[in-house]
Amino acid sequence: MKLLIYEDWKNSASSRDNFTFQQEVKIQSECYQIARDFEILLKNSEQSTFNQYFQKALSIFHRFAHQVSYRKFNRHIYMAACLFLSAKDNDMFDWSVKRYASAFINNCIQKKALDIDGLKIEVDDLNNRTISEKLISEKIIDAESHILQMIGYDLHIIVPQVYFQEAKTKLVAAQGDIQQLFEFAQKFLSDLFLNNACLYYEPKIITLCAITMASKLLKITIADLPSGEPWHSLFDQNLEVNAQTQKEILEMTNYFDQCIQILKS
Repeated sequence: MKLLIYEDWKNSASSRDNFTFQQEVKIQSECYQIARDFEILLKNSEQSTFNQYFQKALSIFHRFAHQVSYRKFNRHIYMAACLFLSAKDNDMFDWSVKRYASAFINNCIQKKALDIDGLKIEVDDLNNRTISEKLISEKIIDAESHILQMIGYDLHIIVPQVYFQEAKTKLVAAQGDIQQLFEFAQKFLSDLFLNNACLYYEPKIITLCAITMASKLLKITIADLPSGEPWHSLFDQNLEVNAQTQKEILEMTNYFDQCIQILKS
């Protein structure tokens, strides 16, 4: 079962604002990299709950961006706001807005960028941490409010990581190193947020897709389940559902490959 009707998924606010599919893919990838850059500075990845938090932040961002054209909001500020909102909602670690504002400023300094997506930051303000942190904090909080309004204050988001944790306790390798497979699958699980597929495919499909991609790359064979069913029926062993699951894994893998080709062009 898909989360959205296909036509609704493809009919984003940006597409209605004359962005091509190729442009959207590149911007989505750029936004993902913004999130990664912020996280290097925030160092939240050292926390055991990082993957749930990060996937939720990206899910929130894609939900918002589906409804608001990329022309109409500052991607850097709004990504910082999504990270802040996810951390605050889950009460995972220190989620003070000052940390996120500081990461934003440090990112500006590293990239020597004083004008990010139309947000002009004066040189004197950038050098004065008190002034700049207050300015950015206010913008992040304003963005947080806007995001919540647009997504209907719905933060009940089940992320793929939940299914991945379950898979790690149940899957075994018929051939190869299962722990190595899980390590690569975790990376693929993050990479699958390069685009907004999380709006269309269920979290369990994203999880199975990441594991499939890792197994193909490493040439690791995953054993059937104790019931005799194929491993990808892990979350539902109904024959009809299993057939649909296999179809969606292939479909999503092809979509991801299509996006990668666009990014390489």
